[in-house]
Amino acid sequence: MLPRHAARLTVSCLLAVGLAVLALPRFGETPPSSTSVSSTAPGGIGVRAALEATLARSGGVTRGSEGLGPLHKDPVPRGVDLDDPVDTASLYARAGLDRVTVRALRADAAATTTPPGIPSTPGLAEHVASSCSGNGTDGRRVQAMYLREQSTPSRYVAVLPLLRNEVANVDDVFAVSAAKTGGIRRVRWVHADCVPVVTEVVVPDGSLNRNFRDTVSALNALGMTDRNRKYLAFADANDLCGVGTVYQDDEPADNYNDGYSASYSRVDASCWSNRSISVAAHELTHNLGGVLKTAPNATLYGHCTDESDLMCYDDGSVMPMRSVCAGRSPPS
Repeated sequence: MLPRHAARLTVSCLLAVGLAVLALPRFGETPPSSTSVSSTAPGGIGVRAALEATLARSGGVTRGSEGLGPLHKDPVPRGVDLDDPVDTASLYARAGLDRVTVRALRADAAATTTPPGIPSTPGLAEHVASSCSGNGTDGRRVQAMYLREQSTPSRYVAVLPLLRNEVANVDDVFAVSAAKTGGIRRVRWVHADCVPVVTEVVVPDGSLNRNFRDTVSALNALGMTDRNRKYLAFADANDLCGVGTVYQDDEPADNYNDGYSASYSRVDASCWSNRSISVAAHELTHNLGGVLKTAPNATLYGHCTDESDLMCYDDGSVMPMRSVCAGRSPPS
């Protein structure tokens, strides 16, 4: 994973629209109920103590769904509709991947090669090389997965090249962001021979509905509770766009977003191939602690007001937005 201070992306002049911290239902639906941990709990208890008390009540089993910021309704990104077709051919077409590229994507990339595919980040002619740190499973890492319900036919083999391209798009966002301030950053994926691993995970029917907590509970039941993991799920479902956990914890050490508890994100099929923004990068940034209510320019719902950063947009907080730098145009 990335250091906590890298969670705020600086790719502000490149990525013009963000997504929801926790829920993106269809337009016209009733927003889900809210759950949050106050900055000061009753009796003067601080955020950390409130989180500890909440997790103690849950037995620490469902850490991924406790102590989160508020759930709320947001629109999907521009140019995306949850009614868009999500058959395999349509997904590849929206990603701009032709047959030659797909054949290259099917091959395992060597440790020193650049992942094949078409970057969605402007200014890149090819994907950046992924991190090859450690043995691929040690320490804090992001575990990518193809997630489906039991009765949903598996498309794992068919969409694996597409999902590898999506994983590479996440690395691109962090790499370009870090470079804007003279740094170098890559996501620490779970990898095999330096190729990020995307595993197939099957959950019970009904787990991939519009209530993200049901998804988290299903992953918990499968043992995915490792506090050293951010579980990034590409869900073969189409009820949400992007959704991710974030804890309102700004402690500098033992932070719940920084290795003290497991974190979870889910990106549904309509938003796998969005060439105007990396939905997965947005949700992973929530997992890393962006954007807390105590952060400069933060909105009430986990985003920020200084557009056009990946995490910044008008999310319904009724807070004025500022245009700090120019937005971006989607790739042609």
